[in-house]
Amino acid sequence: MANTYGGLILVGVTDQAGPGRLAGVPETAVVQIANACHEKLEPPWEPEIIPVLLMEGATGLYVLIIRVDPARAPRPVLIDGTAPIRLHGGDATADRTRLAQLLANPRSRCGPLAAG
Repeated sequence: MANTYGGLILVGVTDQAGPGRLAGVPETAVVQIANACHEKLEPPWEPEIIPVLLMEGATGLYVLIIRVDPARAPRPVLIDGTAPIRLHGGDATADRTRLAQLLANPRSRCGPLAAG
């Protein structure tokens, strides 16, 4: 998301419709997510994390809104040294050098990719 158009991630919301959809997570999940971003992302980067307290009898539980703004993210952002990319032939990964080439020249997406 940081390498493309950005977006929102909701933590503490299930995919299933119904009254239990807002499951919530403890506030400590904010620290866990921030730590994971610093450990897994290259360069270490933390997206905006907005905790929203659930009021429906779930005291101490939050829905976390993770906002990924690509304009504020250092580019390219890698996960454990590689970045997942989508090509017409399927999914693949690219290392920092190959990803920089792809971002600089989108037409080069048909060439071979470096192994992740």
